[in-house]
Amino acid sequence: MNPSNADVSLEVPPYLRVYKDGTLERLAGTQVAPSGLDPQTGVVSKDIVIIPQTGVSARLYCLNKEINDPQKLPIVLYFHGGAFCISSTSDPFYHNSLNALVAEANIIVISVNYRIAPEFPLPTAYEDCWDALKWVDSQAVGNDGLEPWLKDKADFERVYLVGDSAGANIAHHMALRAKSNSDLNLIKVNGIGSINPYFWSEKPIGLEVTDPVRKAMVDKWWNYVCPSDKGCDDLLINPFVDGAPSFANLACHKILVLVAEKDILRDRGKLYYEKLVNSEWKGTAEIFETEGEDHVFHIFDPNCQKAKILIKRLASFINHSDLFNLGKVKARRTLQSYPNPSSLFPLNFTSLQNSPIQTKSFLYLSTSMVVPLFHSLPSTINCINTLVSKANVVSISVNYRKALENPIPATYKDSWAILRWVECHCNYNRPEVWLNYEHVDFERVFLAGESSSAIAYNLAMKDGEAQAHFGLKMGLFGVSLVQDSYYIGLGAQDPSRNRLWPFVCPNQPDNDDLQVNPVAKGAPSLAQLGGVGGFWYVWLI
Repeated sequence: MNPSNADVSLEVPPYLRVYKDGTLERLAGTQVAPSGLDPQTGVVSKDIVIIPQTGVSARLYCLNKEINDPQKLPIVLYFHGGAFCISSTSDPFYHNSLNALVAEANIIVISVNYRIAPEFPLPTAYEDCWDALKWVDSQAVGNDGLEPWLKDKADFERVYLVGDSAGANIAHHMALRAKSNSDLNLIKVNGIGSINPYFWSEKPIGLEVTDPVRKAMVDKWWNYVCPSDKGCDDLLINPFVDGAPSFANLACHKILVLVAEKDILRDRGKLYYEKLVNSEWKGTAEIFETEGEDHVFHIFDPNCQKAKILIKRLASFINHSDLFNLGKVKARRTLQSYPNPSSLFPLNFTSLQNSPIQTKSFLYLSTSMVVPLFHSLPSTINCINTLVSKANVVSISVNYRKALENPIPATYKDSWAILRWVECHCNYNRPEVWLNYEHVDFERVFLAGESSSAIAYNLAMKDGEAQAHFGLKMGLFGVSLVQDSYYIGLGAQDPSRNRLWPFVCPNQPDNDDLQVNPVAKGAPSLAQLGGVGGFWYVWLI
């Protein structure tokens, strides 16, 4: 006979209850989805035992079409959530979510079925996950008899630790442990994907202060799986407490933190990011907040628009390691709403295929980059066509107002308005339907221009100034200054050009005007350059 509610001795909502006779009833995370081919995503999965001594298993995922392809793929060692006491690798929510991630990112995922509390009290989960990471390292030898998916397909130089909630907590601790451990000799841990990380403390912050009910609920989670005299200030759950390992010991060079606006754990994720970028750790960190969503929303509905955006962002993080291993970058970009700037002048969209919309504009529909290009000559369109063809980008060529009819600074104002207009597509109410997360990577935005590319330079400076006040939500990543011999202050070498600036800017005719000469006395410091933490690629061609 099933125990009645009267027999309950402990409730750990919303996860489980314990009865007086010792019976444990899990209220979530008990469903099972079989491994195999998912026809909707084309992802195939299989279950294997990776630690025979403890019975710890893993579910491996890969695109079915990639199994026999010689291309090497990044490895994601994934740690599922569930407050250390529920769920598994066969949970349908995780199975469907990881199918979506693998389909988007084209990676190999190893989802670890670590043992959970209370049957296996902490730190068992951490030990199981550490053994899983060592198992991945052992596969890098490449001998016969090893797991064929990894032997034939895996790039052991690109290993990522990714997890949600409790799994994100595990990922952090695995990266700390990997830094100086001699058990890992062959793999390279590139980064951590920390999704709605489960960190906590006795002292409330942020949302926790105004929501004591949920604060008490999360307190109970941890005290149930890890009872100790330290409570929620145990080093495993509170990496910010005195005595916690230094973030400088993290064995990776980049970390992506994803938080959700309504999540009670939100402020812990934000604090984690702040501690990262202000620590001695020599890597790069980014944080994104999804508006209007709660804890691990993407797991429960991986097909919703915001979940797709999150998965695309995570996929981009995993696949673009070269963009992050270039120095310490401090960046905060959140999905917030801003008024849409009005556009009073035409834009030319250029792409590799004709637009079905009956206009003169073109837009490539599967690009990974957006480039607002500020041009000075009509012939620039030929250069743009070549750029789009060779680089596979979206090019937005701005037809800003020109002197004499509209003297400087009209050009700068127009271009800034367009940059804000592009930015407004980062939210979910987009006036231009083709500029959206389905087709554009807003984390990689470049400003470019030839000759009069002082516009691009000044926009970068303006973005740097603006970051201190409101910040752009998209990732301004670089500036390309093409044949910019006059507009970076070199006009004095050419007497004919000395006459040009007073012509286009009669109100400030001095050739050492700060708008045109960034090295003139009194010019703003180049440290003010906008973009990802002020870190830019700059090409002088």
